[in-house]
Amino acid sequence: MTQKDEQESNALVKRTNNGLMTSKGRRSQIRLTTDIIKAAATLRTSSQALVDESWMQEIWDWADKCELEDEIIPRNRKDLLNLDTIEINHRYIDFLPKSIDNLSNLMSLTVWSSEFDSLPESIGNLSNLTSLDIGDCGIESIPESIGNLNNLTDLSVYSSRLNSLPESICNLSNLTSLNISENNFVSFPESIGNLSNLTSLDIEGNNFVSLPESIGNLSNLTSLNVRDNNFVSLPESICNIHSLKELYIGNNHLKTLPESIANLSNLTYLDIYECTLESLPENIGNLSSLISLDVWNSSLDSLPESIGNLSSLTSLRVRFNNLDLLPESIGNLSNLTSLTLWEDNLNSLPESIGNLSSLTSLEVWNKSLDSLPKSIGNLSSLETLDISNSNLSSLPESIGNLSSLETLHIGDSNLSSLPESIGNLSSLETLHIGDSNLSSLPESLSNLKKLRVIYIDSDQYISIPDSISHLIKSY
Repeated sequence: MTQKDEQESNALVKRTNNGLMTSKGRRSQIRLTTDIIKAAATLRTSSQALVDESWMQEIWDWADKCELEDEIIPRNRKDLLNLDTIEINHRYIDFLPKSIDNLSNLMSLTVWSSEFDSLPESIGNLSNLTSLDIGDCGIESIPESIGNLNNLTDLSVYSSRLNSLPESICNLSNLTSLNISENNFVSFPESIGNLSNLTSLDIEGNNFVSLPESIGNLSNLTSLNVRDNNFVSLPESICNIHSLKELYIGNNHLKTLPESIANLSNLTYLDIYECTLESLPENIGNLSSLISLDVWNSSLDSLPESIGNLSSLTSLRVRFNNLDLLPESIGNLSNLTSLTLWEDNLNSLPESIGNLSSLTSLEVWNKSLDSLPKSIGNLSSLETLDISNSNLSSLPESIGNLSSLETLHIGDSNLSSLPESIGNLSSLETLHIGDSNLSSLPESLSNLKKLRVIYIDSDQYISIPDSISHLIKSY
């Protein structure tokens, strides 16, 4: 290499007047290439920062428009990136920004009482979301991308305008709770049975006429609420859900229950109201875990004898039906603590009712009721007795044996007198007397040291002993 070549190869980079850089020589060319790469990388980083800032700015602009405080949507970069919970209640929000999917740490999103008709498709990118709760917001559709939320465990979209679910919802393998109550649904996708981890399903207040047979595949379901729909029958497969503990089926057009309901061995709550049921299946007595049975405003004219086999039952409410008698087996309900019998055609109660040794509350509102059995005095645990709205003309003397009774309602009846034994109710604190034919109260009431007040709601004059006059209050 000549001296001239050496000098050229070692030439330094020179800057021209217009700011460009020129160089001569191999070494300087390598240095220049490195500098250019570094400069380009810096430029790309700067450009990316601007992009990052742009989605943040979109969220901040949305939050400003909706007047959301910093506590809901932080206005600094670090806190926004770390945001894991958004809860918005009673604010005017007409959309959710598409850029919400950049909140990669978001685990819970709740929006109540707003007004927007759809969720952005991008919501399916919130891979860490476990809870999505949208209520009273007018939502008309759910995007297919919802099926991408693999970590979602709780989904509630209620009091809206939904009439269908995307098929992809059945991909939510970790979903444990689904609430789509108060919408306009008429049917479910058959694949609903794929939600193998679902424990709670609430579809109250829709227009469903049937459930798919696949619902019987929900092997972990513990609570099912199908009230206020248009069901005329329930699928037999529902009785395959052996994990089911709570079943609410009121306000439908059900005429019968499937006989296989007896297979629900873990069922604890059964709520049936405003249906057209004329009878309960005889094998209902096999529901050995049932603790609460509520049947009201239906067309029942009798209860099956097997009801006495419900050994775990603590609450029985039979209201606004056509019952004219109770089975004697009702006295076998040794764990029953509350019995409500309203507005049926009962004119008497079975003697076996006195066997209900755990009963603490008895309410019998029946215009036809004209007598009480003497055995009622055996209810040693009874604390509240309400026999209002009856046709009773007298009470049995044995009523004085109710040593635990604290509250007694005897309004709106044909009672003309109270037995002197009422003075033996040593625990009585409150006595309610409504319209009746009573002309006086027994002097023995003055023996009741715990009696605090006597409420009288009657237009008829009632003679009050001086010894208890200070306890009288009018409604």
